Amino acid sequence: MTTGSIELASARVSARYGRRVDVVQWHRIEAPRTLAGVLDAVRTTPLDGWVSGLAPSSDAHAIDRRMRAGWREVVHEVARWMPGRWQPAVAWWATLPDLPLAAALASGAEVPRWLRQDPHYRALLEPAHARAHPLTALRASGTDMGAAWLAEWNRRAPRDASGWVDRLVALVAEHLRTFRALAPGDGTHARRTLQPRVVMLMRHAPATPAAVLAYLVLALGEGERLRGELMRRAAFPAIALAP
Repeated sequence: MTTGSIELASARVSARYGRRVDVVQWHRIEAPRTLAGVLDAVRTTPLDGWVSGLAPSSDAHAIDRRMRAGWREVVHEVARWMPGRWQPAVAWWATLPDLPLAAALASGAEVPRWLRQDPHYRALLEPAHARAHPLTALRASGTDMGAAWLAEWNRRAPRDASGWVDRLVALVAEHLRTFRALAPGDGTHARRTLQPRVVMLMRHAPATPAAVLAYLVLALGEGERLRGELMRRAAFPAIALAP
């Protein structure tokens, strides 16, 4: 992995943040009644890369695979912009979407059939590759995936004397705890509550590792929101959406 700098990473995430999808673009994404319409709308926005390879015929499993892959691509790109000592810690954020699956497998749940269709997860079933897979360490830690994820983050992350990184990680951990206890329809409100707090932290700590990680939190929120729009059309194509 190439080595960057805090200055490079900060400049690039600031530029990306400035080009984020605005309210008008989100309305255009949310308006179509079909998956094809949503995909067409997304491809005119900075979120285009998230839907690379998806088609109007893509099913829910294909969408989920692409969303997880899109998130990993975002994280690894940002990690490459960072100094070498920060790269392992930033790259660890790519595992966030793996936590529910890790918890299920750690509890002894049967391996789902869709896992075998996902190249990223299929390696878990191959002894030659499973040991190096990041999900293996999480599975071995028990069922408290949040605590396991934070422990590995603390092992990887350089000490941040400013305290901004610790504040951001605590904010995300609080959100994840709250999110797990929410009713199915309350996720949107929780994400919208988190976003301004992350933006405020990003503005108070410019040109720092915390600002770079704050951008990742915002990008993950965008990805989750987009996934919801795609999944609604793919999973329930015959049900009209509320106007």
